[in-house]
Amino acid sequence: MLTHSTMVYAIFLAQAVEAILIACLLLAFHRHYQRLYLRDWARGWWALAVYLACGGAGLYAAAELGARHPLPLALATVSFVAAYWNIAWLLLGSYEVTSGATLAPRRRFWLLAGLAAVGALSPLIFLGIPDGPSEQFYARVSVRALPSAIAFLAAGVLTWRPVRRSANPAYGTGQRLVGGAFFVYGLGQIAAFVLGLLQLASRSFFAVASYLGLLDLLLLSCIGLGMVVWLLEEERERAVRAADHADHLVRHDPITGLPNRRLFLDRLAQELDGGDGGGAVFYFDLDRFKVINDSLGHPFGDRVIERMGRRLSAALGEHELVARFGGDEFTVLLPGLGEAEAATATARELLELLRRPMEVGGREVFIGACVGVSLYPRHGSDAESLIKNAETALHGAKEHGTSGCQLFQPHMGIQATRTLSLETRLRRALDNEELTLFYQPVLDLASDRLVGFEALMRWRLRPQRYLRPDRFLPLAESIGLVEEFDGWALATAARQLSEWHQAGFPGLYMAVNLSARRFENPDLPKRVQEVITENRLPAAALELEITETVAMRDPVASSEVLEALKRLGVRVAIDDFGTAYSSLLYLRTFPIDSLKIDRSFVRGIVDEVADQEIAGSLIRLAHALGVTVVGEGVETPAQLEALRSHGCDRAQGYYLSPPTTAEECTRLLSQGPWLPALAE
Repeated sequence: MLTHSTMVYAIFLAQAVEAILIACLLLAFHRHYQRLYLRDWARGWWALAVYLACGGAGLYAAAELGARHPLPLALATVSFVAAYWNIAWLLLGSYEVTSGATLAPRRRFWLLAGLAAVGALSPLIFLGIPDGPSEQFYARVSVRALPSAIAFLAAGVLTWRPVRRSANPAYGTGQRLVGGAFFVYGLGQIAAFVLGLLQLASRSFFAVASYLGLLDLLLLSCIGLGMVVWLLEEERERAVRAADHADHLVRHDPITGLPNRRLFLDRLAQELDGGDGGGAVFYFDLDRFKVINDSLGHPFGDRVIERMGRRLSAALGEHELVARFGGDEFTVLLPGLGEAEAATATARELLELLRRPMEVGGREVFIGACVGVSLYPRHGSDAESLIKNAETALHGAKEHGTSGCQLFQPHMGIQATRTLSLETRLRRALDNEELTLFYQPVLDLASDRLVGFEALMRWRLRPQRYLRPDRFLPLAESIGLVEEFDGWALATAARQLSEWHQAGFPGLYMAVNLSARRFENPDLPKRVQEVITENRLPAAALELEITETVAMRDPVASSEVLEALKRLGVRVAIDDFGTAYSSLLYLRTFPIDSLKIDRSFVRGIVDEVADQEIAGSLIRLAHALGVTVVGEGVETPAQLEALRSHGCDRAQGYYLSPPTTAEECTRLLSQGPWLPALAE
């Protein structure tokens, strides 16, 4: 028996040493890759090493001291606890690596604690077995072998799952090796269980048991090798996926998942090189998207962009491509659509699609777009030229207002070059102090005194040459400068008004125009309050003007902003009234102080009966609502007297004074009541 025991112990010791080596290797991989399953498998192999070492040592101790001696029993207890923990950690690691999920720490604790209790009580069931070391050893091997067989067979089934697809045909070799070795090891444990029972019944040692031990030694080597190969394969696949993902990010937009500018240009270049027919390039720009970002936040804006991208993608065919160029701009490539009429018709259909309301985060959002269209090879033979020309056409479309569509025309290229030069200089206009304010007096028709001024922005291109705001503010708005310009104008006008108040003209007011972007910015009331405070002005001395068109873009939101401004105490005026919606309902509900009759009605107020009736009706209606009326564009004495006869409160225009410098306005204030000769 001693010879047999020595052989078994030697096999146990060799397996224990091998288990320790595998455990150390797995721990080293775990420290590098931080994979939880590697740590669990390493612990499982440590537990296997303890089981084998204590099991072999218990065999010798039982032979020398008797199976019921405390030392063999203690070694058997430790061996059983380690055996069950080996099974637990093996299954935990296999579950984690195959499912990607982990068992909760609390459940792991109770699982290991329960198995430790079972392992600690297991040696007690052998006390009734005859006091022989061989019998005790056969019984312990059999009891441990059955749950071990179940565990290894389960681990084999778990790991021998369908291997994930990979570009590498050899991928999955390590996984299959581990799964197969687990399964065969489980079968070997079943054989060990049966053999142990037979040896226990016959009280004799079968030589085949030694060969089973050698088979276990070989299978442990296969499992360890398979785990290393599996891990290296997984890391290689992760590296490949990371490289693919990085390449995807380089060529795709992270918010929408659509191709970005780089990929779009590559596809367009391929189409130009290999395409037989023509095609079209669309360049879209969303309307009023900055307002959404400013009022609802960038995360909300990102969701809107993502939904817009999905709308465009869903409307396109398999061979058509939509890309996000950045911000609120999208491009579309439509091979085979080289005819101008068909291309513009398709562009308008897509515009209608984008204009449909959408619900985002419980809010209904309305967004339109403008689009520029270029055709190839008609408008360019390379990708960059086609994109540039489509963008040039887009700028042309935006000049016509929202939801515009424009086909590129050759003359646009010349204009685009001029616009680019102007844009470059406009970006430096504030830094170079090229912007200035002119002031146009407003006359009170009852007292013939100047009661206020309207601040009008001018851009000084060179000495004595100024551009009017309608020549450069649309460009400033398209490049995102108009809010900055508006803020500068508001602060400068308030500062000038403060100087006039301190100079002895405390009753003056100042009217300042607001662009649509400035008016729709939610921080407008806060900024107005800051300007009033900084310049120590009465709030009512500042009048903010918005056009009727801007007010009617979103009447509900406009009413909220106007109410906020009124709470500050500033005056609000509707400019160019009568040229857009002319909604009398909103005239009644908007909290406004002044209404400015558009110059188109003032021009015909002397000779045109219709204009006389319209102007008179507007004046009477405004007075009924307690609103002050200002007639704009007065160019003749007859027009001034006609306004006076209709009961108009105030007037301004070139007959009274053109927009002029602050110094000239100071002189006009000093002269007292207005006289026609002084305005010439």
